[in-house]
Amino acid sequence: QNKLSEKIFALDFDSETIDLAKNDNVIDDGANNFSLFEEKFDLIIIATPPSSYEEVFSEIENLITANSIIIDLGSLKSFIADILPDKLQSNFIACHPIAGSEKSGFENSQPDLFTNKKFIICPDKKTNPDSLKKLEDLVKILGCNSEILTPKKHDEIYALVSHLPQFISFLTKE
Repeated sequence: QNKLSEKIFALDFDSETIDLAKNDNVIDDGANNFSLFEEKFDLIIIATPPSSYEEVFSEIENLITANSIIIDLGSLKSFIADILPDKLQSNFIACHPIAGSEKSGFENSQPDLFTNKKFIICPDKKTNPDSLKKLEDLVKILGCNSEILTPKKHDEIYALVSHLPQFISFLTKE
């Protein structure tokens, strides 16, 4: 929608999702398996449960260049440093957009999901300053308000204002 890229590729294990996104002109191409990608990517966005990050990291190592930027959209940050391969250290910037809904799947996607929302960026000491600047510019183009936090501070804040209330609601559901 914002014409941020010449081409947009997606990976989803559900081929039907890839077909829907291509038919709606949201992506240029996609695959349901990492091995089908022969491209090198400038930006990789990981939008998957944190439990799959290790597998994703190992699969994307060959899809990047020295200048590629890798971000995630998950709600946990501190654990990433323990599982991030050395090869990806300078390319990766942890992120957490404070946006979304309880609905999932392509059919529930919203083009203005991030507009006027907070977008937390959690660089660390290995983050490339040029990559951080590019990411901040991208976040601004998306209409977000960026905020820089350390991964530890992010996890402390969102454990209290998001994860704890959600946990309590699950416990008291019955």
